[in-house]
Amino acid sequence: MRLTRVQRLASVRFPAWASVVATMLLSATFGLSFVSAVAKADDDLATALSTAREKFTSITDDQLAAAKADVSKQIQALENFVGAKSSNGKQWISYLALGDTKKELSAAQPDLAPLMITYGELNRDENGLELSPFRRVSDSLWKYINLSGLSRTDNQADAYGKKLDVLASELDEYQKQPSSALASSIGRRIEVFRVLGQSPELVAAIKTKFAQPNALVEASDNLLSASAGENLNRTDPITDSILGTSIHGTGHTTGSVSAKTVPSADRATVQLTTKGHTESENVGRNGPAVIRSTAHTDFTANKVVELTDAAFQAKPAQVDAHVKSDVHSVSKAGGGLGSNLVARMGMSQVQQKHAQADSIATDHAQGRIRGRVDQEVRDRLAKARQRYDDDYRLPLARRGELPDDIRFSTTDDSLLLQLTQASHAQLGAPTAPPAVPANKDLVVRVHESATNNYLATLLAGATISEDDPEHGTKADVPLPKWLRDAWEKRLDKHAATNDPDFQPWSLKFNSERPIEVSFEDGNKLRVILHIAHLSSAHDFTRWDVTGTFTPELADGGVTLRRQDLDAYPVGPDLKPLTSHSATQAGEKQNLIDELTKRSDQGRGFPKTIEIKEIKPTGDFAKAGPLAANEFTTHDGWLTVAWNRE
Repeated sequence: MRLTRVQRLASVRFPAWASVVATMLLSATFGLSFVSAVAKADDDLATALSTAREKFTSITDDQLAAAKADVSKQIQALENFVGAKSSNGKQWISYLALGDTKKELSAAQPDLAPLMITYGELNRDENGLELSPFRRVSDSLWKYINLSGLSRTDNQADAYGKKLDVLASELDEYQKQPSSALASSIGRRIEVFRVLGQSPELVAAIKTKFAQPNALVEASDNLLSASAGENLNRTDPITDSILGTSIHGTGHTTGSVSAKTVPSADRATVQLTTKGHTESENVGRNGPAVIRSTAHTDFTANKVVELTDAAFQAKPAQVDAHVKSDVHSVSKAGGGLGSNLVARMGMSQVQQKHAQADSIATDHAQGRIRGRVDQEVRDRLAKARQRYDDDYRLPLARRGELPDDIRFSTTDDSLLLQLTQASHAQLGAPTAPPAVPANKDLVVRVHESATNNYLATLLAGATISEDDPEHGTKADVPLPKWLRDAWEKRLDKHAATNDPDFQPWSLKFNSERPIEVSFEDGNKLRVILHIAHLSSAHDFTRWDVTGTFTPELADGGVTLRRQDLDAYPVGPDLKPLTSHSATQAGEKQNLIDELTKRSDQGRGFPKTIEIKEIKPTGDFAKAGPLAANEFTTHDGWLTVAWNRE
């Protein structure tokens, strides 16, 4: 039984530069360990393949009953969590079609179709689905579906063996010539093995060899320091109370903020250092005495920020400050009788307690500075975390597609982050990444598997359509805000809205590989649209459309220019047909003409893709523009590098 995660539509991307500190990916020791790890993986894979068949044990009635009972248990826990009788709970139960699933679970041999519907709804981009009660139902249900499917075969061992035979054949072919199609098929097969729990060694060996990190980004220490650096120049009110004297004044602070990475293998650690000087003009009141003074405060504040996939957090600021004050005068409030006496006695008291007052003022200044630094960093960190969660983590977690390998780290001269953008049913990179270009401020290295896995998670089975040119294109799946904005700027913004020949259109993507990108030798980027159905002036079913792009570096950015489109009919097995009929030849030309026409109108397959120079905004604007000065593709990897202008 072949089961796929058709309904699992998620989104992931590399976040915008404004959150670069929160999204850097790399492993400091990856390159050193890759060769030995792969050599060991070869041995482990060969051993695991040879023993997986002999270790197979048939699914028993007791095992299946236990899996079914666990599904019922998790559903009950979920109903308790959402409040089954509440309005919110009823909406969740209806949305997940839990009634139909529970009905089937009460049968001796449930129909798996309703269970698949519930499973699909559990793995969509809906707020709340990332919570553990929903995830537990999804995992339990998926396990039962797979166990039940295998248990219904006439000869379980034979069926399992055939799965192993196909997997072994695909692995052999993949090692000779990796391809996105093979990677997708292998990923789906090992997901079934993982859920069945029969061959954990085989799954681990395949993942070790063919699911290496595939998305790596590195930011130099100089870039981070420039982005975090700030020239302080602000004026703030000051209120204090020292030795019974109520003080009010205005402080003018000048100084700078810098950032420095701290070597750390299991998290990104950055130390923010603020050095400054505050000069304040103060008026103090103690009884009838009015004390006028100037205070000079020199301070250094160090704040350590730590980033992991689980949390962004900061340690309390450590502040070293020293206050030195100059008392200009002591007078009697309102003047009049006794003014001279108050002035003399007041000045005498001030001089006697001057050192003590400065010491107390130092303690208070340290507290104020610590509080301000902690609050400012906390606010910025919360914004970065919110963006990281909203744009990347939560959409994946809701669909059960969050990668297991997301690692932040730092060296003494860079902030690094690494991930393997692959779910349990996907592979990562089969080869080590290319070397990091020297003397670059920002370097992104992406294997085509990361892009293809991301696109499959986002758009598998989705339909993109346009009914009215005034309203632009729309998708039938949730898309993150960053992608909607990019779509509008790069596609809808350039499409004609007053085209008298406009015709509505819709394109449904393949349910397994919607869009495929390959990074080919010779600086070529090939994009394939895997079309399940396109409805426009004509209808087209099961076609692959290919466009090849070449890069041009200019004006700090990269422009990818497309060559002519090509198209191939696809068989029921989703493989391009080596030969096609006269009818298909006519359809091919019609399809190319249709897509070319829409491309010329600013719709559909783009003629150019622009990667503009990076212009940081917000907290990072001070780093200045970054110009792209390298764009290379080789052996399935894309390397893009930027330097500050």
